[in-house]
Amino acid sequence: MEGVLRQVNRDEVIDEAFRRAFRRERVLRNHSNPLEMYDDLNLYQRFRFDRQGIVDLAAMLAPALNSRTTKGRPIPPVAQVLIALRFSASGSFQAVAGDSVQVSQPTVSRIIHRVSLAVVRRINNFIIYPSDPAHIARTHQEFFEMAGFPGVVGVVDGTQIKIKAPSANEIDYVGRKGGHTINVHGVALSDDSFSHVLAKYPGSAHDARTFCKSSL
Repeated sequence: MEGVLRQVNRDEVIDEAFRRAFRRERVLRNHSNPLEMYDDLNLYQRFRFDRQGIVDLAAMLAPALNSRTTKGRPIPPVAQVLIALRFSASGSFQAVAGDSVQVSQPTVSRIIHRVSLAVVRRINNFIIYPSDPAHIARTHQEFFEMAGFPGVVGVVDGTQIKIKAPSANEIDYVGRKGGHTINVHGVALSDDSFSHVLAKYPGSAHDARTFCKSSL
């Protein structure tokens, strides 16, 4: 009887090992594609980007994202972008963000860091404060046509962006309205784009301080 039990236990261990190996292989080879799974509305609700925006962002970041996992299996740039967008849009746990394309939490953590760094390195290509006379004159005209305000080159405001409680200096990130936040201020143009964004101070920082520390 004891020998039978040992055989059963050994078979169960072997079966479980095969199942785990199969799951690892499937996770690395068979990424589900949210671009095909969701319609336009559901895609935007989950990732806060439309379909073309996701494709364009992935294409732009592809040179920085075309790397391999520690197991030598490539994760496509579009899948990496989707993971980072899902995490940023939902504030969900990293493991949940990885569920959409079937990758593990440690891999999600590396992907979020890689995508965020790639975006930051290209931020000056898209957030540009008016500097040359022609650009300033055009901005003046656009604001005047929109609201009747003369001489405006941008409108500035601040907001508190909620974050998860950090492990270091946690108290610094408690905003004036409670909860953990980052104090962000930005300058918007008449077409709803941003010409300046500053998002590096904790929620406890006063708006006046962040403005004085900015490059404006």
